[in-house]
Amino acid sequence: MLKSREEIKDWLLDVWNGNETLHVVFWYYGVLGLLAIIFTANITISVLGPSLSQFIIYPLVILLYLYFLWVTVSVWRSAFNVQWKGWGYMARAFVVISFASSILSLFE
Repeated sequence: MLKSREEIKDWLLDVWNGNETLHVVFWYYGVLGLLAIIFTANITISVLGPSLSQFIIYPLVILLYLYFLWVTVSVWRSAFNVQWKGWGYMARAFVVISFASSILSLFE
């Protein structure tokens, strides 16, 4: 069932504010969500071909980075919504390493 814009906005803000469990944010939104965006981008570029892909690649990269930022902040804020606090520390270490790696990749 389609949700209203208000429901989607509330959901995005709930996750952003850390009101979701860590495993959902990390595995579903982080790992599976990013894989889905990358897979969709690759298929889109393959279908459009090299001539049109140059016009779509920049919006896709922007979308990917915005999604990555949303997931990164959400994982950080949801880190301690777990039973064992060690998962929270590991998640935050992963966020720091991932974010640093992402920033460094911009300069390559």
